[in-house]
Amino acid sequence: MSNARAKPFTASTAPANLTGWMAREATLASLIPQARAIAACQRVLLRHVPTSLGHAARVVAVRGDTLVIHADYPAVAAKLKQLVPGLLVALDEQFAGRGTKITAINIKVQQPEDPPAERVSQIEPLRAAPSKTLRDVANYVSDGPLKEVLKRF
Repeated sequence: MSNARAKPFTASTAPANLTGWMAREATLASLIPQARAIAACQRVLLRHVPTSLGHAARVVAVRGDTLVIHADYPAVAAKLKQLVPGLLVALDEQFAGRGTKITAINIKVQQPEDPPAERVSQIEPLRAAPSKTLRDVANYVSDGPLKEVLKRF
C-alpha cells in the first residue's frame, strides 16, 4: 500500500469545465462524442420544428445511423414523423464532412414523468353592465327555465 495521499479537492485542482474533467476519466471520455452528437441533433430539431413540438420532444440517442427521438405525446410523435424528411436533410447538412450520417429517425412516445400541471380556468363574475342587460332580457322572456337563469345574473 502506498502512503501517498490524494490531493484535496480545491479550486486549483478542479477542472476548468465538465468536459475537461470527463476527458480525463477514461470511462466517461468515450461518452463525450455521443453527448456532442446528441446536443447537435437537438439543436437541429429545435431549429426545424415548430416551437410547441420542440418543447415536447427530445433527442435521446444516436445509434449508428439512426437518431432516436422521444415525444411526450402521440400527437407530437405523429407530427414529427411528418417532418422526418426535412429533418434528415437538415441533419445531413449539419454533419456534412464530419463522418456522421443519419439516415433514419426513430420516434417513440415517452410521456414525461412529471406531466405539466393542469390549467384551472378562472371564471370571473360578469361586470355590472352585462349582468344588468341579462336581467333586463329576463323581463321579455316567457316564464320557464331560461327566465329563471337570466334572473340570477
